[in-house]
Amino acid sequence: MMKYIIFDMDGTLLDSMYVWRQVDENFIRNHHIEASPQELHDIFKTMTLPLAGEYLHQKYLPELSAQDICREIDEMGCHEYRYNVSLKDGVREALLQFWQAGIKMCVASASERVHVELALGRLGILDFFEFIRTCTEAGSGKETPAIFHQCASLLGAEDFHEVIVFDDASHALKTAKDAGFLTAAVYDPSFAKEETYLRGLCDYYFSSAREWTQIL
Repeated sequence: MMKYIIFDMDGTLLDSMYVWRQVDENFIRNHHIEASPQELHDIFKTMTLPLAGEYLHQKYLPELSAQDICREIDEMGCHEYRYNVSLKDGVREALLQFWQAGIKMCVASASERVHVELALGRLGILDFFEFIRTCTEAGSGKETPAIFHQCASLLGAEDFHEVIVFDDASHALKTAKDAGFLTAAVYDPSFAKEETYLRGLCDYYFSSAREWTQIL
């Protein structure tokens, strides 16, 4: 029986994938980096912010420290999470039903904690979750199962088949599936081209949050 849910944030709970594309474009323009925004966005999709900062320092901006790069990127992202990003349609209603059913939920995000807390607090859904865990805190991105293992342990799960991972990103869902978790792919335009793959990989594929409660 499914007792626990691990939710991704960007592209799953929030309509926010545009944020980091916008940040990449602005950062490239501000620092006159000779790379396309799409190229960097594809590289950074599986990276934590510290790793992205180190990459930019090593490859493009040796005159800036990785810490200063991270600080600038973080500040650019914070504005959007504080004021602009919105919930995906049906998310609040689905979370309420899961909470009423006694399912314990948490957030496992590649975004930094401040972004998660700013957005989910402003949007009024933070209290649905037992805790937040970020990839930076876990020590790796979602290309390894560390964050999912840590979340399952903190939730109190004794069996990974009691836990379902909701995510929009194919690499994260494959990691979770290979680690023995149940998986639910959430449609987002960023991964629209991978729909056929995700339908074959995951236990569930949802086009909208209004379908989520089918798991109950």
